[in-house]
Amino acid sequence: MVRLRFWLWIILLILAGCTEGAVVFAPTPLPPELVPSVYDHPSGAFRILLPRTWSLYEQANTSFAAASFSAPNSTAPVVQVYAVNFGRPIVADELGGLMDLYQRQFRPDLARYSEQDRQAMGDGSWRITGVRQTPSGAAQQVNTFIQRNGTLLAIIEITLPTDATQRSQVQTFINTFELRAEADLPIADMSIFSMIAPIELEVVNITTWTTLDGVFFVTGEVANHSDRPLANVPIRAILQTADGTPVADALNIVMGHAIEPDGFAPFGIRFGQGQPVNALNYTVIVGSSDFQPQDIRVITAPVLTWTDDIQYTPDGGLFIIGTISNRGSADVQMPRATATVFDERGRVIGAGFVDTDMTVLPANGETPYTILISDLGGTAANYIVNVQALPCDDDC
Repeated sequence: MVRLRFWLWIILLILAGCTEGAVVFAPTPLPPELVPSVYDHPSGAFRILLPRTWSLYEQANTSFAAASFSAPNSTAPVVQVYAVNFGRPIVADELGGLMDLYQRQFRPDLARYSEQDRQAMGDGSWRITGVRQTPSGAAQQVNTFIQRNGTLLAIIEITLPTDATQRSQVQTFINTFELRAEADLPIADMSIFSMIAPIELEVVNITTWTTLDGVFFVTGEVANHSDRPLANVPIRAILQTADGTPVADALNIVMGHAIEPDGFAPFGIRFGQGQPVNALNYTVIVGSSDFQPQDIRVITAPVLTWTDDIQYTPDGGLFIIGTISNRGSADVQMPRATATVFDERGRVIGAGFVDTDMTVLPANGETPYTILISDLGGTAANYIVNVQALPCDDDC
């Protein structure tokens, strides 16, 4: 299995209603959904505006710049941006040959795509219209934009959505895209596009809130769209000023032993000093530049079964209590229970986990668990408990 390095970014915008010189220890309301957020690729290769409700994913690769954008409630990229540094000025006469090379050799959907038309745009870029066949045989309209600036070449792939609002938002992507003349990228060529990796992780159901003691939280879930469990996934939140200057950051690990394929796991990132008065934006980064997916096997349902019940603490916290049972024929180790609490809008307002006192849970054995979630970012409307364990090795 090829291990892929990836750095997946999700950017959302927070508006802080602060008065000058005052630190506000209160939940900050989210802005209107259509307020755009400015995204600058870390390499400096390009800048773009995206709607706050869209998801942004960035593949960490020092050889090229790449970012993908997905519409709300979708994991499929609608807009994909790639930029490469040729190390020399790209002249206008080269674009035709570069377009042919990309279209005939390096398109990621080469076997399912057919070109329909090419059109020179007023800004010197080109638009290529085409049709892609989905695995189910349906036809997708695809627009490909190719643009040059200095030594940089950018390719923008757009799968045209059927929703009229999303089409209008996609137009904003195109109209606000800015390819910079310089970037912190090594010299490469068109073959670098063969290194582009698929999106595997997605951050969903994010919310931000502040406790009565002034602690600022960013909470949500990470979805795993790969075909294998992903363990020890790092997640980081960076609080920023309006111009993108970092003012605070915090790092944590997604809860549970691993995120199972097509599964979810919660996270909670804590800023003990509260939300800085000048922190208007935040960035959530899943993974890191050196994160490698780990091969791990976890044991869960139906081998493990569990009960759960909820009790409120006098100060408004939650105890989630129950019993974990091993219905399998082999012992398991390190049984871990994870709880995710949602509000009525499906946003994560609290999460926690606990390892049971019984390190090794024998076949047909049982063990109790208790998860305390002392801080909640709203009124609990629903919760989910997931239990995982690791297979026993020779030391069990």
